[in-house]
Amino acid sequence: MKNENRLLTKEEAKNLNPGDEHYTSYVGYPKWYDVIGALQFRLLCSLGLREYHKLFDFGCGSLRAGRLLIPYMNRGNYFGFDPNEWLIQDAILNEIGEDLINIKQPVFENDEACLGKSFKRSFDYILAHSIFTHTGEDKLRESLQYFSDMTKNSGIIVATFFFEGKVSNNGRQYSGWIYPGCTHFNHDFILEVFSEYGFSGALLPWFHPAGQKWYIASADKSKIPPSKLINQLKGTTLFSEFDMNNETSGNKLKTSIWDRLLFHIGR
Repeated sequence: MKNENRLLTKEEAKNLNPGDEHYTSYVGYPKWYDVIGALQFRLLCSLGLREYHKLFDFGCGSLRAGRLLIPYMNRGNYFGFDPNEWLIQDAILNEIGEDLINIKQPVFENDEACLGKSFKRSFDYILAHSIFTHTGEDKLRESLQYFSDMTKNSGIIVATFFFEGKVSNNGRQYSGWIYPGCTHFNHDFILEVFSEYGFSGALLPWFHPAGQKWYIASADKSKIPPSKLINQLKGTTLFSEFDMNNETSGNKLKTSIWDRLLFHIGR
């Protein structure tokens, strides 16, 4: 029998808390379900994702990004792993529909013991949004080992982390998956552990409403954009509740809104 929350409409579910059993809330704040998916899609496209690439959505959840990526990718080029099969099924039911699944033929894996290894292929892109924000060091290392095998020295990894300066590194004190709890790793450690598994990495200044930090990593150093280009990857969202006060008077915006926006993009 389904949890009653799963029967709520998308609008009704906006009052739920992160982690509650609804496809929009189990993966985070339900009111951010749309924009966080869009931020992932926009960033991947900015980093060169094309429809003919093979993409692995590691921890695809309820397809926040997948509902945009699946229509974009060529047939059979989207691969998603999540141990919670109900999240994928509810997203298909409420967001995508079986017709699109039949057309685009995405491939899903739910076996936590496999972590996507059953796909038995290499990927051009691996997306790991809000995964290492909920794991200990052991799961981070285990995943990077898999990613090393899956990218075959040329793929791009895009992942998010929480960190709060050089003193916050408590992810190293935990093991396994601790959702809905959160872990932090400091910047230096993140780059060090990337390097241990053969990856070059860089912090991206792409916006995230929950304060997560975006990283790019690849075994091919040429796939890491130079700093001048990285600094263009802001992800700023105009007229957004996240970047500004969202206060308007007719068509006249308050000057402070634009001041905050220009500060965010560093101009």
